Amino acid sequence: MRLPGRRRRDLPLFQSQSLWAKYANPAFDDAVTRARQTLKDEERLKHYREAFAILEQDVPGIGLYQDFAIYAARRELSWKPTANEAFFVMEMKWQ
Repeated sequence: MRLPGRRRRDLPLFQSQSLWAKYANPAFDDAVTRARQTLKDEERLKHYREAFAILEQDVPGIGLYQDFAIYAARRELSWKPTANEAFFVMEMKWQ
């Protein structure tokens, strides 16, 4: 589980205000919100584990497909992909 410091895209999907799911659990929403508000890795991991335990119990969805992001770049390009697969062109530099 690589949660601290990385934004989880699957967690917002299950939050009550999500447009993509019809799942609502205030305890889950609270755990995710607390995880996103702390800068301490240990505390964030504790809250994310709590959120995942709620999802494990409620089973609001079943993941059927996991897409893999594949990147390629020239060696002269200094660039690192992000966890959320965003491209920040202004952070790319030619060496």
